Amino acid sequence: MAPAGPLTWNSLITQAAAKHSVDMASNNFYSHTGTDGGGVFDRFAAVGYKHNDAGEILLAGTTKVPTAMNSFLGSPSHCTYLMRPDFKEVGAACVSNGASQFKHYLTVNFGG
Repeated sequence: MAPAGPLTWNSLITQAAAKHSVDMASNNFYSHTGTDGGGVFDRFAAVGYKHNDAGEILLAGTTKVPTAMNSFLGSPSHCTYLMRPDFKEVGAACVSNGASQFKHYLTVNFGG
């Protein structure tokens, strides 16, 4: 993938990511669809984030940044999200629950 421009951290996108990571950790599941049936577009609307485009990548089971980045960059579909030039903003959250299957749930959301 060609390099993309820098991303700006966005607190609303971060709130949407945190909501989803909490949902997955609390309810012991791993999916882009929340327990309310919504996806990233719904989560963005719920926090009031206006966008032209949205994307989401997930990872469960690790809190190590190098492990996460190697996983994302090694996956063509995830790498495509990371390098999309139309994404201008990012937010992310990792939530842990020792009683859940994967223990750690990372949501990274992109907006443009």
